[in-house]
Amino acid sequence: MEFLFEIIVDLIIEGSIEASLNKKVPKIVRYPLIAIIVLFFGTIIFGLFIMGIAIWNKNKYASLFIIVVSIVMLITSMYKFKKVYIEKKNKDEEN
Repeated sequence: MEFLFEIIVDLIIEGSIEASLNKKVPKIVRYPLIAIIVLFFGTIIFGLFIMGIAIWNKNKYASLFIIVVSIVMLITSMYKFKKVYIEKKNKDEEN
């Protein structure tokens, strides 16, 4: 059951990413897909950050590690989003 759930979620996420990058897909479909992708990964990063804060009293080193990992994930995801969507959009507008 877990394997089936993993395959379905993987197909949905990968399909959404590919569809959001394809210019042949209408904007009315692409923009909600981009929003769903950003919200999904944002929820995971924010959840890690909250988990790091929640366990601060029990284990400060593990908590600090989780908080640092979530901040690194946030920074790298913002960089990746800028690289994939914004710079590609600007490049397409120049041509």
